[in-house]
Amino acid sequence: KEILKRLVGAIEADNSDSRITKIATEFVAYRITDENRTSSEIRILNDQKIQELIWHLLELFVKNPGRESFWWGKILKALLRIDQDRVAHIAIGALVCEDYHTRDIARKFLMEMAPDYPDIVMHRLGETILDDEKGWYFNIDKYTELIQSLPDRVIIEWLNSNGVEAARRLARHLPPPYISEQGEEFVPNLTSFVLSTFEDDDQVFQSFCAGVHSLQMYYGDIASQHEQEVRIAQRFRDHQFRRIREWAEIEIRKGQREVQRWRQEEEERRIE
Repeated sequence: KEILKRLVGAIEADNSDSRITKIATEFVAYRITDENRTSSEIRILNDQKIQELIWHLLELFVKNPGRESFWWGKILKALLRIDQDRVAHIAIGALVCEDYHTRDIARKFLMEMAPDYPDIVMHRLGETILDDEKGWYFNIDKYTELIQSLPDRVIIEWLNSNGVEAARRLARHLPPPYISEQGEEFVPNLTSFVLSTFEDDDQVFQSFCAGVHSLQMYYGDIASQHEQEVRIAQRFRDHQFRRIREWAEIEIRKGQREVQRWRQEEEERRIE
């Protein structure tokens, strides 16, 4: 307790010194995550003062994340049995922090947490999505996998409670239509709900279209990959929902332009 108190105090005094944060994080992680530890040592979490110091350390880490994100995540997981809401709140804060590795650790942690505590995760996630100071991360990053880890039920309830603004901010992260392994056209239920319920809002639709290929990487025969995207979109030209039909047409036009561009580049390289 005394060691941790001094370390946390030092971090508060100078949060720019990552060495202190590293020492504190490793110290706590070793004491509470080592499977070889005796049960009496693991019970340090039952000490309320130690527990509060650990919570505070996790929060300070998010403000200035460093190389110990892996162990930070392990500590967070150990505290999950104590207070799920507080854990979710800290993890969501890390989801929109400056450090990419910490954001990735937080995203994976929340994806693991979501099936068991979907309402808690959605509540905290929804707060950040709608936050004017932090919500901008959801306009540049991509959280489709995290959204898919949550049941459609809790997301739809959140959308119904918060209306069109929530749909605008979520639309970028909706999974796109696809062809199933059985060769059938399929629109994910959440995508179908958003694009039909908020059909008349252009911003919702534009956000969805902007997110479909956001941060997507192409390797190898890029032209062929775009041709496949065109073939998939063509299957949705006659879909019952207007916005799905419009997305398909946009996808086809964009894909055809990309195919032409990459084929032309391939020909020019052969000439050289």
